[in-house]
Amino acid sequence: MIEIRECRLEDSIEVAKLFSDNTDYSWDYSYWLWCNSLLSDSFGAIGIVDGKIVAYYSVIESQLFHNDVELKTGLAVHAFVHPMYREVISILDITKYVYQMAQERKLDFIYGFPNKDFCIIQEKIERWRKVKKFKALTCSKYEYFIDRYNFTEIKSLYDVSEMFVGNKIDNYFTLKRDLSFFLKRYQFHPTKKYSYYHISNSGKSALVILKVYEENNIKRGHLVDFVNPQSMPEESIIAISSRILFEDLNVDLVVNWPINKRFYNLMLSKGFAEDGFETFFGFKIINNGLDEDLIRDLSQLDNWELKMGDSDVF
Repeated sequence: MIEIRECRLEDSIEVAKLFSDNTDYSWDYSYWLWCNSLLSDSFGAIGIVDGKIVAYYSVIESQLFHNDVELKTGLAVHAFVHPMYREVISILDITKYVYQMAQERKLDFIYGFPNKDFCIIQEKIERWRKVKKFKALTCSKYEYFIDRYNFTEIKSLYDVSEMFVGNKIDNYFTLKRDLSFFLKRYQFHPTKKYSYYHISNSGKSALVILKVYEENNIKRGHLVDFVNPQSMPEESIIAISSRILFEDLNVDLVVNWPINKRFYNLMLSKGFAEDGFETFFGFKIINNGLDEDLIRDLSQLDNWELKMGDSDVF
């Protein structure tokens, strides 16, 4: 017997086991609770075969802003079917159910960063719109550190709560980024650890959130997110965060997303190379009445400010 239905809290342990037994995800109940309850309102669907949960897909709801326009959207994540049941139940049946749930919740669109296999399905079959397939920027030696700067490691984001007041980014599509978002996304994450630094240069200050991990004996560092209420020059943010990663956290390689057009051009000019891992970024229209000009703007990567923390992966 095959059943597809909305995922409920009591399904969490079995869903976590589905992922931990069959993928590289280190899921447990605390992670599922963080992702599906604490991080934001979320919804999803499960596929059940003979009483066993064998498929899953979900959307983490979020608020997206472009200047003074607010859009209701969500990050689509964790599309998966147990390898032994892929001839029995299709991921397309699960995603269709979730898209119907998104319509019922009156979302304007959903967006995501699917892997190289699933993005083909989404683009060719499910009518997802590709914004861009972009590469991360990498740097193994940063030689343009700036003078007269300071940085202090912060133990808790509560200690710099004033930096989140009026944290608004104009001219780009960006998520609502207040203190609540940062606490839920980073400080309350049950498995990943981030480093927070208050940085300053030429009378302006910012907060950067960094992450370090090791893979194949190479220690990598990310500028995962930042808050820049005083409009510190982007060059300073790149330089100081790179200096901390290389000299204090001892990474071998800094790997960053393009973030926005200005950051992209600056990183290239400072020695970063566009040769990192590839990421597909796309979206699916849920509200069929969405303005065509808005859809056209959403389809251009240059109109977005994307932090690595906007994905569930980092």
